[in-house]
Order: sequence, then structure tokens, then C-alpha cells
Amino acid sequence: MSEHKIPEEALRQLCAGVDGDCGLYVSVPGEGLKFSINEDMIFNAASTIKIPVIARLFQDAAEGRVDLSEKVVVKPDNRVVGSGILLS
Repeated sequence: MSEHKIPEEALRQLCAGVDGDCGLYVSVPGEGLKFSINEDMIFNAASTIKIPVIARLFQDAAEGRVDLSEKVVVKPDNRVVGSGILLS
């Protein structure tokens, strides 16, 4: 039996207090525990993808795989349509 437990009621209350639609997915890797709220709703991801990307960047920098002071040119071939500074 797993020593982990997902606090489902606390998460339901947290989402209930949001002014708008709330969607949530929680899992405990290797334990088979999963919990979701509004899993069938479609949400615009907006800039949320930046969170795990920047977390990985900082991890790679801490482990010496990336030098954060190095400048990188983003070529037109590597750009996608969006609404941020890379749009222009």
C-alpha cells in the first residue's frame, strides 16, 4: 500500500474558490495514484509551458550543462506563432 495520499478534498476546495474555471491533474509517479478535476474541459495553455521549461533550464544550469550567461540566437526557423516577444 502506498504511503502517499492525494488530498482530494483540499484540492476540491481550492478549485471551488477560484473565480472561473479550474482544471487540475495530480499524480504520484510510481504509485498509481491519480486525481483530476474537470479533466474533460479544454483550457488554453497560454504561457504555462514556460514553467517546466525554465525549471529544466535552471536544473541544467545547476548541473553545469548550460551556461546562463551565454547568448543564444533564436532563428526564424525555430519560431512559432504566439503572442509574446517572439512573435515579431
